[in-house]
Amino acid sequence: MSKQTIEDLRAENKRLRQALRDIADPMSKWRRELRDDEQLNGPMCIALLANPETYKDMARRALRS
Repeated sequence: MSKQTIEDLRAENKRLRQALRDIADPMSKWRRELRDDEQLNGPMCIALLANPETYKDMARRALRS
């Protein structure tokens, strides 16, 4: 394997591991993505967390990237 291939695989591994962490704890992901002047909408977060499609969408986005 070339050095570039190994680096690409490491980068993909790192990205996918972060995606798994985000799926396991979406609230942390959403907080991390907030700008300084933004807040999470509590009721909306609860609704998203209760919806299996939220997790499916996160996984699909990770696999497409």
